[in-house]
Amino acid sequence: MRWVLMLLVGLWGATAVAQAPVVVVLIGEARDNAELSAVIAELLLRQNVEAQVESRERFEPEVWLDESSADERSFAFVSVRDRHRAQLYFRGPHGRRFLLRELTLRAGLDEVGRELIARVVETSTVALMSSSEGVTRDEARAELALATEAQTQPAPAPPPSVPVEQPKQAAPREPERRWNMLLGVRALGQWTGADLGARIGLGLEAGARFRTAGWLRIGGRLSAELALPQQLEAEGVDASVLAVPLRIGVDVGSDLGLFFGLSTGVDIEQLSPERTADSELMLARASTELTPTSRAELRYELALSRSLYLALSALIDVPWTAAHYDVQQDGTLKHLATPWRVQPGAVITLGATP
Repeated sequence: MRWVLMLLVGLWGATAVAQAPVVVVLIGEARDNAELSAVIAELLLRQNVEAQVESRERFEPEVWLDESSADERSFAFVSVRDRHRAQLYFRGPHGRRFLLRELTLRAGLDEVGRELIARVVETSTVALMSSSEGVTRDEARAELALATEAQTQPAPAPPPSVPVEQPKQAAPREPERRWNMLLGVRALGQWTGADLGARIGLGLEAGARFRTAGWLRIGGRLSAELALPQQLEAEGVDASVLAVPLRIGVDVGSDLGLFFGLSTGVDIEQLSPERTADSELMLARASTELTPTSRAELRYELALSRSLYLALSALIDVPWTAAHYDVQQDGTLKHLATPWRVQPGAVITLGATP
């Protein structure tokens, strides 16, 4: 139990570093684009940065170049003027460093366009928050003047056979896969009733998850846990109960990391009598039973990095039949213990998405 608590404290400490949020301002055709907002918020959340999304009618340079140094938040202004161009303006914490990016979009705010913008927002924001990248306010003002002057000049139409090149600094990565695998190790704590007490176990989970075009995520998951033996002392009999819960089910959740799961499986339970204080009782051999059980689980996943996650779950197990543990004395059954029909518990999972 002690090492489980140490693991919980260590994992909590590794993720407890708080950063100031990033204000993402969507302008022009990007306004009220829920899918773009969701992708940006998801990528920033993977970097442990909270995104506060706002919408405005037009870009205001004086807001971007605000000289106030008291605000520790970062800002990202996403201005989509038409289907083929987007201007991105970034201001770092306390207004010390600035960045200006111009992107060429293939087909407006389609899936590739949203992914390109979100990736640039992620990399540029993290760079301003954790490095000395960027330019000063005066240099940013000069770059803005040059960009504004260039926009007033008529742009020559590109030859039909020559595709528009993406700027090197904003080269898009491949869009995120719709399917993701899940692999993780689990630590389970569960209360089975006053007769048997707490059940502590370790296990594994594996599954796959599908990300829809919107915010919905649907997946399947298989889990297996090996519980530590529970000691049973009743009616002069000492015994140990060993349980192996196996579950398979589905998860439904969102990009915010909150999931609800339903699963069904069996509990492989072995009762091993060890000794008796009553000479009239004869110890039987160890017996094994399979108890069909369903599980409901509320789960929150926190991204530690691009491929690692920490999941905290609250669950209840409901056996299909009422289990009980008995011994035989003089041809009659003698009751020892009865587990609860509804068994609450909690799980912590450290996993990866390879």
